[in-house]
Amino acid sequence: MDEQIKDLRLPYKKHVILFCILAFVVWPIISIFVILFEQSNSLATNVAVTVSLQLVFSMIGLFFTLFQVNWKVEIFSSEFIYTNLFRKKGKYNFAEIKVKMRNGSYRIYKGDKRVLLISFLVENHELFSNAVKEYSKKAKN
Repeated sequence: MDEQIKDLRLPYKKHVILFCILAFVVWPIISIFVILFEQSNSLATNVAVTVSLQLVFSMIGLFFTLFQVNWKVEIFSSEFIYTNLFRKKGKYNFAEIKVKMRNGSYRIYKGDKRVLLISFLVENHELFSNAVKEYSKKAKN
């Protein structure tokens, strides 16, 4: 394996804090307001609705938090390894991919299939394009 250049990761620390605030502060407050001001006659119905809403939004927040914690691109001099939400890794050589810039992101294709999307919002997103350019220069020589 080649020498590793850098990792690309999503800035997840802010999002974990946001998830915790939403899950443990905002949703319980909204739940209390729904229970207090709902015009339904049954308190049990109000509690069931608010708890189910809280569970749904907490699961959505947990999904996005896990995605941001697990998402990673390890860049080497002639290849990269992409780790997705479920920690499944894919290894791709720069010779077998195409990189297109569209809508504020790099879209990486292997054949006709899109393998990866790297947003310009990711810190150090330019490392990927720089690594591809360096590989292309070495391959031409």
